[in-house]
Amino acid sequence: MNNKRQIYATIFVSFALTRFLFFILSGFDNFQLQTDSYFYSHLSNEILKGNFNMIGGTHIVAPLFPYFQAFIKLITASYWIISLNLIQIILASISGIYFYKLADILFNKKFISLMSTLVFCFYPFTFYWTSTFSQEIWFQSFLIIFIYNFLFFLKDPNNKTLSVAAIFFQ
Repeated sequence: MNNKRQIYATIFVSFALTRFLFFILSGFDNFQLQTDSYFYSHLSNEILKGNFNMIGGTHIVAPLFPYFQAFIKLITASYWIISLNLIQIILASISGIYFYKLADILFNKKFISLMSTLVFCFYPFTFYWTSTFSQEIWFQSFLIIFIYNFLFFLKDPNNKTLSVAAIFFQ
């Protein structure tokens, strides 16, 4: 059990460091890499004003991210950018652990699980989206957590695992 915790801690720290370093060294801010980021920020500001209209031009926006961003703005005030950035880095790092666990279910070989997680850790688009204020990193992370829990449920059926999978199935 201790060995698993060490592996999980190493994965978490590796993911967090690569994403943090990319954000610091890339020179991009939280809005430049995805133009929707400005729109989500505007939507979250409107939510804080009491306007809950999620229609954005040609489509209806999925409400999870704008509402969460509004919540972070509400509780952290002028520190919302730092707070949301840290939360997204933490979420991406947690998804790295679940990616490892998913690979372990799929391949049942520790070396392959570690190598695939290492590749995923340094895959550019995984850290490209982490510090961007849009839905992409949330979707990616929730999808990984859902797939892991669903496959775990298929391997060892129980209501708890199925419930967790259902929560993360957006």
